[in-house]
Amino acid sequence: MEYQDTDDGGIPYGLGPKRCAVCSSKAPLLACGGCRVVHYCGAAHQSADRPRHKAACVAIRKSRERLEYEEAALRAHPGDAIMPADVFNTRAGSFWGIYGTRDYMTARFHAADALLKVDTAVAVEAALAHLTDMLRLNRGDNQGLRDIVPGLLLRLGREQECYDFLKWWAVVDDEDHYNGRYNWGDLTLPYLDIRGVDAFESVDKCRGTSLSHLAILTLLKLRIRLDLEQLERRDDPFDDYDPAFCRPLGSIVRARMGDPRLNVSATAAAVKRQYHELCRVVNDVNPHFWDLLVDDETPVLPPYYSPGSVEQAQMSLYQCQAAWRETEDADVMIDSDTVKFTSVYKGRLPNTGGGDTQWHGRENLARRPGTNTDPYVLALHLEQKPLFDAVHGSLFAQITSKAKKTEQATTEEAALAILGREPPPSVIFVADGAITRQRKVREAVIDRLRGGATVVLAGSFSSMVTMGQFDRFFARLGLPWERGSYERTTVSLSPTAVNGQLAARLPSGYSQKALFVKNVAPSAAWYTSTETSGQAAVAFAKVGLGRLGYVGDVNAEESSDTVILAMCGLLG
Repeated sequence: MEYQDTDDGGIPYGLGPKRCAVCSSKAPLLACGGCRVVHYCGAAHQSADRPRHKAACVAIRKSRERLEYEEAALRAHPGDAIMPADVFNTRAGSFWGIYGTRDYMTARFHAADALLKVDTAVAVEAALAHLTDMLRLNRGDNQGLRDIVPGLLLRLGREQECYDFLKWWAVVDDEDHYNGRYNWGDLTLPYLDIRGVDAFESVDKCRGTSLSHLAILTLLKLRIRLDLEQLERRDDPFDDYDPAFCRPLGSIVRARMGDPRLNVSATAAAVKRQYHELCRVVNDVNPHFWDLLVDDETPVLPPYYSPGSVEQAQMSLYQCQAAWRETEDADVMIDSDTVKFTSVYKGRLPNTGGGDTQWHGRENLARRPGTNTDPYVLALHLEQKPLFDAVHGSLFAQITSKAKKTEQATTEEAALAILGREPPPSVIFVADGAITRQRKVREAVIDRLRGGATVVLAGSFSSMVTMGQFDRFFARLGLPWERGSYERTTVSLSPTAVNGQLAARLPSGYSQKALFVKNVAPSAAWYTSTETSGQAAVAFAKVGLGRLGYVGDVNAEESSDTVILAMCGLLG
């Protein structure tokens, strides 16, 4: 089946029609002679893209050549006591049971896997063609290909086929089909024959399927939910609906548009419940999956796994992450909707307990001139450093002038190297939201925080995280803090949290446009507002042996700079 755009000219996922890999021009195009699944508008752009594309291209070409060799050998085999002649025709359906076919099946899997290193519709179509034909050759699916196929169908917009595929595998052995047990050796039985099942139906029949199937079914239900809610908005006369700013509809909902039997509001509510139920089911099957999905990491195929393990989550993520990434709005929704399942990060360093209690030594925040206790500060700028320099450059200049030593890290590798040193930085200034998306850096920072470092979340942090990322970050720390209101208001220094010499050196109050944080203990809520009861614009709490600061200011107010310097121990 050829890939098609949606009717309105858009696509609700990242894959699109063939176009130049460099400039996105659609025609005329030349296919790369090596991989055959990436296209260019001409030789100049193909040459320019070569450094980026080379590794994937070579892998695809070599795996294709290996497959061609294995297939030719298999087709040429004359037949013997172990291997029948013309095996592609005489043993289709039970290939894996014949030992001599396994080199071919393994080579074909590697060819499909190599194709999936390229994110084009042509590559995904080619990989899907391999996998579906391999299922035809070996119904019992000893290679677990059924866990990869539904994600590819979603990536290509073939939602109904995806649901039909999931449903067949979910019910094949239930009491209502094939007497409760499908006979995989009986090749006269129907195979993958479900067509056109109602994708709005209950998910009860699918609870016992694999983690990968559950994850893709959750994504499909989320896509349907988003589409139905968009139809609700379109039909609401009081909603300022503008199609130009809306996500394109998927194929299942588009096929039902105009159906007088479809109650959009009731169906949307039902599908929403199904989606949330699946979120819980996935977490019950594997509590690591959602946390791994929302991080910015490329999954690695593990050599083995056990049910409920991190490795099982990595395997499923390897099979379905691209479908999630390419579905518009899915990452933001799932991040927010699965925060409640977040596990507290346990850490690697000893003596790293958590807590949100008053730090009684806070008077020492004010640096005393003449001492040799000046902090060693690491600034993490892992995203948008030019923006930070433009907005917060003067703040970092002050930090540099006052600290004993300062370092900056703009890459994950640099951050991990510095955080892994002994002695480590005593102050970690987190200048953007990358820490919420990069697991290795986040865990290294939390380890150092609990081990005694001061971590200050400021700069562009509050303006560069979603609600889910914000809440999940603090949940991983074991703190109840959650994203609060976003507004400009006058905030005042709380005498409950700060008093004595330090309070005298901090602004008593100032106007601040901030992202507030909720559920902060009074002892940690430095700056609050009467207009945002129970919330703090600035918070500073003890976590383990260290201290965690949060400054929600999004406009780099001068008074906020003073507060940040105080948290860093540089107010001298």
